[in-house]
Amino acid sequence: MTEDELLRQIAVRPFDPEPRLVYADHLAEQGDPRAEVIALAMRETLTMAEKRRLKSIVNTHSRRWLGPLEAIADPAGSTFEGGFLEELVLAFNGRPADLLSMSDEPRLATVRTLDASTLRRPQPLGQFLRQPSLASVTSLTLHPDAVSALEGAPLPF
Repeated sequence: MTEDELLRQIAVRPFDPEPRLVYADHLAEQGDPRAEVIALAMRETLTMAEKRRLKSIVNTHSRRWLGPLEAIADPAGSTFEGGFLEELVLAFNGRPADLLSMSDEPRLATVRTLDASTLRRPQPLGQFLRQPSLASVTSLTLHPDAVSALEGAPLPF
């Protein structure tokens, strides 16, 4: 399986550990340190040394882990949990075309917190928010100018 296919398996079951571990095995074969992050995240307890190592790996590699989402994300505000994107902060200078091009991006499936507070224009934000890949979002922060335009709009979460 390709990396994209493995990410799509995770997108179908975003919080199931099995596809995450399969992906970690794939990454380990490539020598990617994200494999270690995913594997350690599956453990119930970690030593202080392991926690420091995790933090160091995430700080070093998280920008690369955003992949194509880097075009729309604020890397400083976006966070990873267990090797997967947990909080996505949209960049204030993100281009509408870039936002709309993410409609089939499997990396969005693990996002639980979405901060779109810097985006004032409701279009294309409304279209972006209607993506099924954002079904795991449980917290959404919007700019006040965008809230009224999205009222009553059906969202997948």
